[in-house]
Amino acid sequence: MILITGRVVIKVEDREAFLKSAISQVNNSRAEEGCLYYSCNEDVMAPNEFLFVEHWKDPEAVKTHFEKDYCGAFVREMKLLAQNKSAIAMHHVSRTDVRYPGGE
Repeated sequence: MILITGRVVIKVEDREAFLKSAISQVNNSRAEEGCLYYSCNEDVMAPNEFLFVEHWKDPEAVKTHFEKDYCGAFVREMKLLAQNKSAIAMHHVSRTDVRYPGGE
């Protein structure tokens, strides 16, 4: 599995445009065959700071995702809306253990 994370800080005046674009990106990505999980979350301590979390089946699924026209358009739009220099981190995961806090 490939885990991708990306952080973006959006200009306050561009929040609505970002949300519209992010919702489209999440919906399109979730529809892809190799997508296991895809979300966009706002930091509760930092308004307008968002974290994308993506789980992909394998490197081929990631390659296919990044080749999609909508994905390229989203990256270009983020360059216009972001206050920070956005980067993504790709984590190649060989094992995942699920735990339930509290002993469940």
